[in-house]
Amino acid sequence: MRLPLDWMAEYVDVAEPIESVARRLTAAGPKVEGVHRAPAGVLEQVRVARILEARPHPGSDHLWVCQVEAGDGRRQVVSGAPNTREGIRVPYAPPGTRLPETDGRGGGAREGAPATRTVEVREVRGVRSEGMLCSQAELGVGPDASGLWILPGRPPEGLALADALPLAGQVLEFEIYPNRPDCLSVLGLAREWHAVSGAPLREPRIRLEEGPSPVEERVEVIVEAPDLCPRYAARVVEGVRIAPSPPWMQERLLQAGMRPINNVVDVTNYVMLEMGQPLHAFDADRVRAGSGGKAALVVRRAREGERIVTLDGAERSLTPEMLLIAGRCQPLVIAGIMGGEEAEVHPGTSEVVLESAHFHGPSIRRTSRLLGLRSESSLRFEKGLDPDLVPLALDRAAALVAELAGGRVARGRIDVYPVPKERAWVSLSAERVNRLLGTRLAPEEMAASLRALDFEVREAPGGLRARAPVGRVDVEREADLVEEIGRLYGYDRIEPTIPASTQVGGPGTTYHGRDRIRDVLVAAGLSEAVTYSFVDPEDLRRLEVPEEDWLRLENPLSREQSVMRGSLLPGLILAARLNLSRSQYGEEGGVALFELGRVFHREAPEEERLGLLLTGRHPVRSWQGRRDVHFFDLKGLLEAVADLLGVALVLEPDAGYPYHPGQSARWVLDGSLIGRLGALHPRAQQRFDLAGRWPRPIYAAEVRVAPLVGLAGPPLARTPSTFPSVTRDLALLVPRELPAARVTETVREAGGPLLESLELFDRYQGEQVGGGRVSLAYRLSFRADRTLTDAEVNDRIRAILDALEGVGVRVR
Repeated sequence: MRLPLDWMAEYVDVAEPIESVARRLTAAGPKVEGVHRAPAGVLEQVRVARILEARPHPGSDHLWVCQVEAGDGRRQVVSGAPNTREGIRVPYAPPGTRLPETDGRGGGAREGAPATRTVEVREVRGVRSEGMLCSQAELGVGPDASGLWILPGRPPEGLALADALPLAGQVLEFEIYPNRPDCLSVLGLAREWHAVSGAPLREPRIRLEEGPSPVEERVEVIVEAPDLCPRYAARVVEGVRIAPSPPWMQERLLQAGMRPINNVVDVTNYVMLEMGQPLHAFDADRVRAGSGGKAALVVRRAREGERIVTLDGAERSLTPEMLLIAGRCQPLVIAGIMGGEEAEVHPGTSEVVLESAHFHGPSIRRTSRLLGLRSESSLRFEKGLDPDLVPLALDRAAALVAELAGGRVARGRIDVYPVPKERAWVSLSAERVNRLLGTRLAPEEMAASLRALDFEVREAPGGLRARAPVGRVDVEREADLVEEIGRLYGYDRIEPTIPASTQVGGPGTTYHGRDRIRDVLVAAGLSEAVTYSFVDPEDLRRLEVPEEDWLRLENPLSREQSVMRGSLLPGLILAARLNLSRSQYGEEGGVALFELGRVFHREAPEEERLGLLLTGRHPVRSWQGRRDVHFFDLKGLLEAVADLLGVALVLEPDAGYPYHPGQSARWVLDGSLIGRLGALHPRAQQRFDLAGRWPRPIYAAEVRVAPLVGLAGPPLARTPSTFPSVTRDLALLVPRELPAARVTETVREAGGPLLESLELFDRYQGEQVGGGRVSLAYRLSFRADRTLTDAEVNDRIRAILDALEGVGVRVR
């Protein structure tokens, strides 16, 4: 947003240097990106000149020989500007004036730009030229390089330009945040300066004189899409004469970065820049063409394949999600973005319909993106505007059109606003303001800050109630009012303090549990993987995940990323395949990965899981060299996780795909399934194109994280006993169908508090133990806070053997 300082000065006094204005506004909120002004001394050297005579150059078809009066007698100057004509007042640089180098972007000279050229007396195609008539760009005060800068008003000849236009050429360029569309207007920024500086605000007075003809006889408005257009208003101005807009308006538009067109169109742009509300002007006769009777404006969605030629001359194809302003027979405007040629104001226009509307911001943004078409209007609608601006801007524009184009405003306005939106009152606690800001402001000071920003303020128990002015759609809750008070008070004035709190900060239980899982797996030699949450549907089919559980994306980036993952295994398998294909170790290589991530299902909430994958050589070297990983390495990792979190690892046989039958298990905790682990099924390896590339088994696991960290307690430390332990080994004959976990659980329960640890260190199956049984060897360690006797240990051993007989286990 470009803000000409002399335009803002019409509404609020600016008595400080432009650098000070920029600094104070930035500190209060609106961020100044750049300061544009003529370099020091240029405007003092350049003088006001009036062109007394302008005749064609005898040796050129585009040059003019001018006689000008600049306060010290007639001077002859050759000009090549197309708008050169007698009677206008323009800047005149006499011989010896040093002019600046502009920034090359049509934005005038940046502050401090060096002067690089000196104006001299010279001959132009045989005609003497004593000085130079200048454009805005040549002086470095604005973007317009299309012709001479026609000065507003009637400044006296010979007056220094710095005195004739003290703020001329001083432009502030702002970066406007998405939540502050009110600052995309001169009035919005003037209100900010009024609040910061205390200078009184003078809003423009709307002097609207209406004629006898009622507007309803000239135009009707039909809103067929009220969800995309909550408010639409229109006025009619009859008897207009299209002509160039006055120099003062052209100058302001040019400095703000807009090209003047004619008096009617310029008014709509001027009011948009002034008040922040976009408008559009239709030629009423063209809107009426083909329909007979009064003009009709229909606000509707476009039809499939409907086309419109916009004002930039491009033909655009529309879709039903786009909003149109149409006549009875043809589309006229892409709502909120750009008008069409069908109803464009032209030199023969005598009656105009002025539109001021409130359009749905996301719809305008989507249409603008789909068409690749952005405009000053769409920029404002995208950010969200206040519907209360609609009638104010419409009346202002109608009054200016009547003033500048000589028309008569039809009586009344059409205003289709079926569901009016009330501006809400927001409650504010004085205690909470001071607590959040770290200040000691009284409620009266808070009220003064809000009133400076034109808020309506009322006293309330314990604080205030406030209502935002028209245009401030960003103020919806108490925190917004706190921000307004804080930025106006000045964040730099707030003393640094440590916020008071009765709570002890720190990560939660879930975070700690996740971190502990990560630590134990990294210590075991695994690498953490982070894979995409979007997966290829084919990968889920390879693992036979039921399609009814898939959560599909409505607008995927690609087919290969069109489904939210329902399992961590596809990502881990693909990561392993990539690593194995690029491994420099060949068959001596291996992969050991884990991932902590969320999975998604259609009917169930998203869930965090832990995925593991091991294959090839063991990730940790030992003095015996490296060996291949096997199922018990995977089981051991889960045991380490379970021990660290203080939960039990109880495994049961499992035979479900994608795991190998007889080499898989499920982890059950308190009767709930926690996860599954095992060797990947050969069919799954083949489907992922791993069977031929990597003939070794792949071991994987996937477990739910929430139940584990939910049961986990804080790490406990115990003072080790200073008394010796007693160790006993037991060789047991176990029925083959009985899980080892059941045997371990039985031993632990029967061992009581004296049983310190239990380790399965051998498994044997063969003729010596008979059919249907296996031999499991356990090492039991007993300890207490005193020296144990053999009798006490033997008593525990007998209790353990009795309990084991109850599940069909006997001593070998």
